[in-house]
Amino acid sequence: MKTYQFYTKQDVLVHLDIDGESYKEEKKQLVAQGFNPIGDLVQAEDAKQAFKNLKSYDLDDLVADAKLHTLAGGIILALG
Repeated sequence: MKTYQFYTKQDVLVHLDIDGESYKEEKKQLVAQGFNPIGDLVQAEDAKQAFKNLKSYDLDDLVADAKLHTLAGGIILALG
């Protein structure tokens, strides 16, 4: 079973296999492009099943949480 982390930016949703060899570099690139992690880590047999598992959550709530996380991060950076 693999473990996936999903990232979002506006209407784009992408996933990364956290055990993949290039995970750290891909994560760094996504964050640099303004993507934010969304939800908890998702365990599944493959990416298709991971997306289905993620869809079982309320995506609107997850996106709102990601936006709040971004806003809070911006405030922390501005104050720091």
